[in-house]
Amino acid sequence: MERNGINISATKPLLFGKLSSRQPTNLQANSSQKSTKISECLGYLNPETMSRTVDRFPLHLCLDTSKETDIAQEDESLYDPRFLLPYLSSLTGTDVYVDRHMKLVECGGLSLAIASLSSQDTDIRSIGYHILHRFYQRMGEAKIVSEKQIWLHLVHLIKNGLSAATETKVCLKLPSVVTIFLARAVLILTNPSHYMYNSISGFLLAKPLLNLFSVPEFLRLFNSKDVNPRPQQLWILSVLRDGLRDRLDHQMYVQQFVYKILMSNFGSTVSDRSVQGLILEILERSSSLQIAGFHLVSSHGLPQFLAAISSQITERSLCIRILSIVRHLASALAEADIKKEADIKKEGEGEETVEFKPKTTLKRVLQCSFEIISTNFKGNFPDQETVKNLRLTRTSVIKLLT
Repeated sequence: MERNGINISATKPLLFGKLSSRQPTNLQANSSQKSTKISECLGYLNPETMSRTVDRFPLHLCLDTSKETDIAQEDESLYDPRFLLPYLSSLTGTDVYVDRHMKLVECGGLSLAIASLSSQDTDIRSIGYHILHRFYQRMGEAKIVSEKQIWLHLVHLIKNGLSAATETKVCLKLPSVVTIFLARAVLILTNPSHYMYNSISGFLLAKPLLNLFSVPEFLRLFNSKDVNPRPQQLWILSVLRDGLRDRLDHQMYVQQFVYKILMSNFGSTVSDRSVQGLILEILERSSSLQIAGFHLVSSHGLPQFLAAISSQITERSLCIRILSIVRHLASALAEADIKKEADIKKEGEGEETVEFKPKTTLKRVLQCSFEIISTNFKGNFPDQETVKNLRLTRTSVIKLLT
């Protein structure tokens, strides 16, 4: 449009998708027609796609489109934050009339801005903080006196949490588990009938600031005293699973003993099959991160834990997940050894150093644990798919030891 001499910034809001068919007419007629409302623009966003984009926000994506990073490489079913974040910023400007302030929350715009704070790109985080600032200003102007207070307080929690953080204050990168918690809390607060509404609203409204570098409400929700604690346990476990994205999240889990608490509760009466499945999903997600996988073997005894619980597994889905974790652990150990061997070659040493010997021990621990797991699974799961997964896992472990 700009190549054809049409200034798309002359009329706001900017339209896209099916709504964009109105844009040329409005621009050429000098806005003689009635302009599209902000609520209409935001209503065009697909709620399911917005939810997926928030949950699986591409952390490695750069705002600079000249860099070779394609959103399709991350997930083609997501919205591109490089377009949507600047678009939300333009809709919250002081020169734009917002007809329905709550639409900024209901469409997922606030959740997306919060999710962007865990991006590894400084520019993405900058625009995320910028949108939160504009959202706070525009929501403060809204006439919905009672409804807007909780959203203003939510932004205050993040602002005060940033002030209390010991890290650098310049576009601070937040852990993904914290942003996922807050983004899902936003959706819950828009629906008072949600089963988590009382727990989440009570937690957020009772605090003047939020510790941005701890897992929010993990112990209280996982050890819930409610008559039916299972929904709260499943909800916080799903947050832990989806929020485990990089090294920063793993370090938080270690500091707050999340792994140890989950593994110690796996075989207890607190955990049913659904809880056990989510615990294994969290461990699988963690083991897929190289540094986290190595740490789980060296400091948390994960191979021994998997060997111990393998005799109790009666569902094939849990069996497949355990074998996937073992393969991830083998890959993590192999990658760690490659780096150390390269360092040894650079130093011109032909023998194993003292630092290298413990990794050989970890290999043996993983091998012995897998043999126990394999023996238990062969008798309980004779189906072809399980046998195939056992062969793949054995191949991974053998490659590790050669």
